[in-house]
Amino acid sequence: MLKLLKSGCLIAFFLFFFPSFIPAEEITITTYYPSPYGSYNYLQADKLGVGDNNGDNSWTSADVPTTAGDVWIKGKVGIGTINPASKLQIGTNTILQQWSGSTPYVLIQGMDNEAETIAFQIKDENMAEQFRVSTIADGGATGGKVYVGGSLGIGTASPIAKLEIAGSGTDSGPNGNLRMTNRAIMFGGGNTTGYEANSAQISAAMHAADSLCIVGMGTAGSNRKIDLWAEGGMTLRGSFSASGVKSFIIDHPSKPNYKLIHAAIEGPEAAVYYRGQAKLTDGQAVVRLPDYFEALTRKEGRTVQVTAKGIYPYLLSATEVRKGSFKVFGTNPDGEFYWEVKALRADVEPLKVEKPKEQKS
Repeated sequence: MLKLLKSGCLIAFFLFFFPSFIPAEEITITTYYPSPYGSYNYLQADKLGVGDNNGDNSWTSADVPTTAGDVWIKGKVGIGTINPASKLQIGTNTILQQWSGSTPYVLIQGMDNEAETIAFQIKDENMAEQFRVSTIADGGATGGKVYVGGSLGIGTASPIAKLEIAGSGTDSGPNGNLRMTNRAIMFGGGNTTGYEANSAQISAAMHAADSLCIVGMGTAGSNRKIDLWAEGGMTLRGSFSASGVKSFIIDHPSKPNYKLIHAAIEGPEAAVYYRGQAKLTDGQAVVRLPDYFEALTRKEGRTVQVTAKGIYPYLLSATEVRKGSFKVFGTNPDGEFYWEVKALRADVEPLKVEKPKEQKS
């Protein structure tokens, strides 16, 4: 009897202190109670609840998911660590991840910046890429890049353009939605069409072929306006065309509460003019034009006008402009006169004053 008791104690000793010598058991948990415990090759459950998930201070079926394949966990999950600091922690470096709390974040370090390396990627059910964050293969000189397969909305959950920013304010941001496509930037109003009351648009060839198009704020016609602030001056390289009036608007020089508006004189030619005042000596005079006049203007189409000065009229005549000057003759030997010369520019092509509508100006 004593021998049998010693054998039983020896068996119990090995079972308790050396469980690894015991072959692993494979079980499927259903409604068995009390729950089994020990070491197993694998553990299978239709659904699993860990902890008091509904917070009623008891473990009941209410703490277990009702949908097959679901898992509810009351506490923290650690992958590669036995001391998770947040709801989910992967690895032991808590500095790189924070999945819960007041400032959740995820940091991915150690990425290869010598070759483009994906840090985060989302694909759909057909494995088509929808979102990607990656490095740039330049040694980290310019940081990373983000790829979005569809539309990106900032401040809006329903972007209708590739990039849409919903903001507010006037100086600090767009007063409405900012939308960007491959051909246009629309900002200001709601911008569903780009022709709304507070909306403006900059686009490529959307309103005129091969042209950068700028549409002022407003819906149509005279409602659209553009106000350019360039107190230091503005330079336009190329020809300028306007369908309306070309004018200047300045503060009125003698009426403080008024503006003064003058319009440009229009004509069917690209011309320059020079004018001045001179006096006859022994009934004649020579008027010399700027030294660049001959290089700037065409020989054909030059005109000279002379007008007598004073209350007593007398006759005047003038020669053609040759080598940058012209002569004036008059019946008053020492009479004074005004002169004006007009000429066509030689550095541009003659103006085509009529053309079909579909052609650009």
